[in-house]
Amino acid sequence: MNPEDFATLAEEIVKGGTPAHCRTAIGRAYYSAFTTAFLLLKKDIRFPKTGDKHTKVRHYLANCGDQAMLEVSSKLGDLKDRRTQADYEMDATAVEDPKSAALDVEISKRINASLKSMLNGNKRKAIIEEIAIYRKKINDF
Repeated sequence: MNPEDFATLAEEIVKGGTPAHCRTAIGRAYYSAFTTAFLLLKKDIRFPKTGDKHTKVRHYLANCGDQAMLEVSSKLGDLKDRRTQADYEMDATAVEDPKSAALDVEISKRINASLKSMLNGNKRKAIIEEIAIYRKKINDF
């Protein structure tokens, strides 16, 4: 399955306009972006079977020496926070706004486009090498 299909589904879900639709769309938007990043990195980086892959993906992107990937990491973190609110904080009404949820879906699609451009393009090798250096610095093998 292509994880970008989650973003496509989120676009349809958010049209329902109810709090449940908005919350669900935000979750799908986050997982679209996270899974896209994870699968692209997993081609060259071995992730442990246990541990917080969500945090590792963001830290790897933030410390790969590329400004665009630092921005992607930040946006991915923001989306994760929104997903956490949508899934667990039933009193958080900000995640129930259809316009805001639709914006999260759009951000997810932009993250996916940036990831695919950078991690399937000319900069991939340099990004992966910088991640390897970062992992050595923090003893993350």
